[in-house]
Amino acid sequence: MSEQPRSGSASEHSAPPDMRARLRGLIKRPGVWALGILGTAATGYVTASLNDLTKSVGGYVSELSCQWRKPSLAPDEPKFTILVAKLYKDDGEDTHTRRVFETFQGERGFRPVLLCDTLKFDFQPGDEIKQAEETTINRGRNLIVQHKADLLIFGEVLLTGNSIRIFAINEHGGCDTRPKPIVLRNGVLPDEFDQDTRMKVINVTLREIASACDSEEYVDWGLFEKRILKMGPFLERSAAGFTPEQYTEAAAAYGEAMMLLYRNDRGDHWYAKGMELVQKELKQLPADASPYRRFLLLNAHALLLDAKSARSSDPADVRAYRAVYDQAIAEAERDPKPGGKYAEAYFSRYCACEGDDIDEVLAIYDRAIKLRPDYSWGYERRGDAFAQKGNVARAIQEYTTATRFDPRNRSAFVSRGILYATNGDPDRAIQDFDQATRLNPNHPLAFAWRAAIYRQKGDVDRSIRDLDEALRINPKDDVSFYSRGEDYDSKGDYDRAIRDYDEAARLNPTNYRTFLSRGIAYQRKDDFAQAARDYAEAIKLKPDDGLLFLHRGYALAALGEFDRAIADYDQATKLSPADPLAFFQRGNAYRHKGDYDRAIADYTEAMRLAPGNAAHFAYRGLAYTGQGDAERALADYAQALGLDPKRALALYGRAITHSNSGNYDLAIADYDAALRLEPEWAEPLFGRGIAKTKKGDAAGGKADIAKAIAIDADVAQDFAARGGRP
Repeated sequence: MSEQPRSGSASEHSAPPDMRARLRGLIKRPGVWALGILGTAATGYVTASLNDLTKSVGGYVSELSCQWRKPSLAPDEPKFTILVAKLYKDDGEDTHTRRVFETFQGERGFRPVLLCDTLKFDFQPGDEIKQAEETTINRGRNLIVQHKADLLIFGEVLLTGNSIRIFAINEHGGCDTRPKPIVLRNGVLPDEFDQDTRMKVINVTLREIASACDSEEYVDWGLFEKRILKMGPFLERSAAGFTPEQYTEAAAAYGEAMMLLYRNDRGDHWYAKGMELVQKELKQLPADASPYRRFLLLNAHALLLDAKSARSSDPADVRAYRAVYDQAIAEAERDPKPGGKYAEAYFSRYCACEGDDIDEVLAIYDRAIKLRPDYSWGYERRGDAFAQKGNVARAIQEYTTATRFDPRNRSAFVSRGILYATNGDPDRAIQDFDQATRLNPNHPLAFAWRAAIYRQKGDVDRSIRDLDEALRINPKDDVSFYSRGEDYDSKGDYDRAIRDYDEAARLNPTNYRTFLSRGIAYQRKDDFAQAARDYAEAIKLKPDDGLLFLHRGYALAALGEFDRAIADYDQATKLSPADPLAFFQRGNAYRHKGDYDRAIADYTEAMRLAPGNAAHFAYRGLAYTGQGDAERALADYAQALGLDPKRALALYGRAITHSNSGNYDLAIADYDAALRLEPEWAEPLFGRGIAKTKKGDAAGGKADIAKAIAIDADVAQDFAARGGRP
């Protein structure tokens, strides 16, 4: 059910993508996630608790001074634009902020911009994500978007003249769920950073710029593409300044960014460029290169192949990306000090897919989680495996652990909500989908699933509102169009239902259910010809479904094409020999043709398959009436009324039988009873007029007949088809 985070970073905390919906189908992990600068000096797992966040973004922007008085940059600015906020707790001369700023100021390819204000916070270790933190992250994101910058750096001074802690965010979000800092300490703060420290900051900055890991639905891919176009030339110019490991990290991030562009339809050339890059870098690795460097490049290579396989669905492509993941995992296991940075490859390579050994997959996931025991997505993937295995309780436990390690992991909330929804706990499911939509108002799957629960509860209007949101977010979702069409159908708004079915069919012309449902909507509008055409399309897609032949047979019968209808009912009875409705409807078609013996035989078979159905007795009674067998007809009508005293058709049929036999008083009494149940039904009104006339009440009979014809001009024909005699 989960989909792994969208990787665009080669850091040890990043995670590559999984484009195949491996358990539930179309699940995308959307959202905006905070990320910090991740490097070899990253501290333990910590969370920022941010204070003094009461100002609105607009108010905050208005207070900016220093350099940020210039107009916003054009998105095709040839340099990376880095916003540098004043470090919290810096001295009066902003000494530490200046050193961070000058790191970029002196480096080709960057345009640093100093912000006057500070993103104030008190950094506290702990598990809990504070609301204030999210507010600050969103504030930073808005600054970046407003000014078309590439990154915002902020942080605090830990010890004057000795150490600082800095973070970075981009407007997309990255591969990590909580800000993690890089801490520069222990004498690395002279008047200017040394070269190693400068390149460390630059390297992780590049990785974050290249990251759009977990929020692809938010990304302005045109802008992201322009950013990545800047990155290649920059790497070529600056390679000499990096350590080998830093360069490989940046190159792998660059390759993964090209994978993201390819996956998000920015052109096949990005796949070719990405493959060219990672293969070149792999060939140029020295024989003594560390397992970590090899892993990064192999992982980027596997991600590209994975994206290609998602498009092609070619088994050969699947085998290819798995083989490269196997190589990456082999490098991870060769590392004498394996760490959490390797866990992603295990979760990407193995899935609880159909045909896989789930127990083996679970054992591998266990090993990966030991490498990184705080990995939210890892628990989510393990939850998927337990769900696939049918262990719902354990799957829910895993998803709960995922949300504990990352309270903003909306994908885990959605996955857990789906399990609640499909296992009889709709209220908890709604709570999870509510949380997912709060965390990400652009999560179409959360809205779609919540709509399904509201529909199940009978709240169709709320279901429609949620589906409106799902389609606003993803207007190419045929399933949501189909579901909303069902909602409109249930409200009797057949025109809107048909429009939604039209769009669902356009987006996915292979789903037979769309044509079936649209046919039913047309049928309810009495457009039987269009209904028959839609049923025919459904039959082409699923010729082994007797229900489709049954529906088309009904539409053809309504058009008076009884022979074609009978042929469809024949096929329905062959495909669904235990379905009483197929025999019942074929009986109706034979009765309309005047073949009462076959009609009676089919009604009798329907009775055998579904004993106690009043309709079967009522309609067989009509066949006996048409045959002139009043005794058997009256017996069947009595059976029908015994099962359902308000069966108006049985009263009407019995009235016809009495009238045909000359028992006009009994006939009129039954016509009256039928009309009390259905006052605007033209046929019993017409029949009563005939009975009154024959009894000698010419005026009363004439009035009833005139009123019946006013209701239905074809009433005389319909009356005769039931066996009535003028």
